Amino acid sequence: MLNHLLAIVVWIGVAIAVFHILSIDAEYFLSSAGFIGAGIAIGGQHKVNDYLTGLSVLFEDRYGAGDELIVDVNRAEPIHAVVDHVGLFTTRLRDETSTLHIPNGQLIQVRNLSQEARVETLRLHVGDNPEYDLVSERSAAETVRGMAGSENLTDVFFVGDLAAARREDGDIDVEVKTVRPLDERSRRVLVKRTQQALRGKQ
Repeated sequence: MLNHLLAIVVWIGVAIAVFHILSIDAEYFLSSAGFIGAGIAIGGQHKVNDYLTGLSVLFEDRYGAGDELIVDVNRAEPIHAVVDHVGLFTTRLRDETSTLHIPNGQLIQVRNLSQEARVETLRLHVGDNPEYDLVSERSAAETVRGMAGSENLTDVFFVGDLAAARREDGDIDVEVKTVRPLDERSRRVLVKRTQQALRGKQ
């Protein structure tokens, strides 16, 4: 899409340069082009809508090639398919039986299964340590939730409830759902701060 826009800008610049070199009054052509452009815009407003929607899809990262979608396009049943290609005006989807070319403007209600919450497990080392005596699973889960959004963890968000379970060695595993996978730094900071907070509660 960016290449397409750049090509349009280049061709407009070339046309202006040619008019200037040939000393042609471009006012007549520009006024005519305005009426022609208005007619095209009225007749092709759906195409314009599809194009602008396609741009917003890219800028907002709604979906991309390879993503698994559930799309409602005013059919009896929603479409469950994989994105094959995002074009200027249409998006190509593949389901189990065929290929679908759907105008971008019709892809309003889209559920991206490839961007569903990611399940992560955080292991809190509290076993065989008197500093963490009597730490409960519930307390551990609540403390982890309280760490989300704090300093250096502002990009960490949890979805739904947190589940905690005691391991045989005494440590606690806290299962969380995040909007994106945790990187190693965020995981390390999250575990460290949680353990410090739990120790302070004892």
